[in-house]
Amino acid sequence: MITLTGKLDRILKSDTSTIVSFAIPNYMARYIDMERDKDYKITISEVKSKRSLQQNAMLWELISQIAKASDLIPDEDRVYMELIKLAKIKTVHIQTIPEARNDLLKAFRLLHEKERRTSDKGVETVVYECFYGSSTFTTEEMTRFIDVALYYAEQLGINTKEYR
Repeated sequence: MITLTGKLDRILKSDTSTIVSFAIPNYMARYIDMERDKDYKITISEVKSKRSLQQNAMLWELISQIAKASDLIPDEDRVYMELIKLAKIKTVHIQTIPEARNDLLKAFRLLHEKERRTSDKGVETVVYECFYGSSTFTTEEMTRFIDVALYYAEQLGINTKEYR
């Protein structure tokens, strides 16, 4: 299943059928892998926050390209964490017992284990740096985050024209 965001382009009616056409950003086109003679179920809904959904799709495409192009940060989660730090977006440090990890993942997108500690009483704890999901970012934070991602991508030689 794929989800694309676009604008209604045109509706062409004939005696036997109707063609509904949507325009989508170029960077989304790579996700379309459809066969002409197959039937597809289509669900159309109005976008609640077009800007943030488009920004999010663009952001994750860019993060994927950065991960592929980078020798130092080879996976998307680590790229995401590094970009958050570069964009100076708030993270939270929490010290807790190791068993609380799954509960933290319900509130945060990613966790980075910073260190393990043992108290004087022998209780094992972990200090996590907790990263919020981009859906919680303000418009200003999201803009800054994307700007940092674009800059980082350009430094790796990634063509960013389609993202601007």
